[in-house]
Amino acid sequence: MTNEELAIRAKTGDKDYETKLVLQLEKWFYKVSGSFFRRYSERCEYSGVTVDDLFQSCYFAMLE
Repeated sequence: MTNEELAIRAKTGDKDYETKLVLQLEKWFYKVSGSFFRRYSERCEYSGVTVDDLFQSCYFAMLE
Protein backbone atom coordinates (compact mmCIF):
# COMPACT_ATOMS: atom_id res chain seq x y z
CA MET A 1 0.00 0.00 0.00
CA THR A 2 1.37 3.47 -0.88
CA ASN A 3 1.96 6.26 1.60
CA GLU A 4 -0.89 8.24 0.07
CA GLU A 5 -3.35 5.37 0.51
CA LEU A 6 -2.24 4.85 4.09
CA ALA A 7 -2.57 8.59 4.82
CA ILE A 8 -6.10 8.70 3.44
CA ARG A 9 -7.15 5.73 5.57
CA ALA A 10 -5.34 7.11 8.64
CA LYS A 11 -7.29 10.38 8.28
CA THR A 12 -10.49 8.43 8.88
CA GLY A 13 -9.21 7.76 12.39
CA ASP A 14 -8.05 4.17 11.96
CA LYS A 15 -5.02 3.83 14.26
CA ASP A 16 -3.82 0.66 12.49
CA TYR A 17 -3.20 2.56 9.28
CA GLU A 18 -1.58 5.42 11.17
CA THR A 19 0.87 2.97 12.72
CA LYS A 20 1.61 1.35 9.36
CA LEU A 21 2.27 4.77 7.83
CA VAL A 22 4.67 5.76 10.61
CA LEU A 23 6.60 2.49 10.27
CA GLN A 24 6.80 2.96 6.52
CA LEU A 25 8.07 6.55 6.87
CA GLU A 26 10.47 5.90 9.75
CA LYS A 27 13.62 5.70 7.59
CA TRP A 28 12.68 8.91 5.82
CA PHE A 29 12.12 10.65 9.19
CA TYR A 30 15.63 9.68 10.34
CA LYS A 31 17.13 10.78 7.02
CA VAL A 32 15.47 14.21 7.23
CA SER A 33 16.30 14.57 10.93
CA GLY A 34 19.94 13.61 10.42
CA SER A 35 20.32 15.90 7.44
CA PHE A 36 18.86 18.85 9.35
CA PHE A 37 21.01 18.09 12.39
CA ARG A 38 24.20 17.92 10.33
CA ARG A 39 23.35 21.14 8.50
CA TYR A 40 22.50 23.10 11.66
CA SER A 41 24.55 21.15 14.21
CA GLU A 42 25.91 24.22 15.99
CA ARG A 43 22.45 25.68 16.47
CA CYS A 44 21.02 22.34 17.55
CA GLU A 45 23.77 21.70 20.08
CA TYR A 46 23.52 25.25 21.44
CA SER A 47 19.77 24.80 21.90
CA GLY A 48 20.05 21.27 23.27
CA VAL A 49 18.17 19.73 20.33
CA THR A 50 19.03 16.12 19.46
CA VAL A 51 18.35 14.02 16.38
CA ASP A 52 15.68 12.18 18.39
CA ASP A 53 13.94 15.50 19.09
CA LEU A 54 13.89 16.22 15.37
CA PHE A 55 12.60 12.72 14.65
CA GLN A 56 9.71 13.26 17.04
CA SER A 57 8.95 16.56 15.32
CA CYS A 58 8.68 14.70 12.02
CA TYR A 59 6.15 12.36 13.59
CA PHE A 60 3.99 15.20 14.89
CA ALA A 61 4.23 17.04 11.57
CA MET A 62 3.02 13.89 9.83
CA LEU A 63 0.02 13.72 12.15
CA GLU A 64 -0.98 17.23 11.16
